[in-house]
Amino acid sequence: MRVIICPEGMQLIENGKFCIDSYEWPNKKDQLPKVDVSYEEAAQTCAKEGKRLCTSEEWQMACRNQ
Repeated sequence: MRVIICPEGMQLIENGKFCIDSYEWPNKKDQLPKVDVSYEEAAQTCAKEGKRLCTSEEWQMACRNQ
């Protein structure tokens, strides 16, 4: 069994076996998320951080807290 350890500021989604940011971008507690961002801009921002956008399935798992 592969053990997944998430980097600081990320949470493990158990059933999906992946990590997701603890908070929406800019991933800081008590800070409102950035809004009115295009898919392309969001994808570029993620890439600059060495990350990627969640797939639809991953996002749904995270929302269900699975």
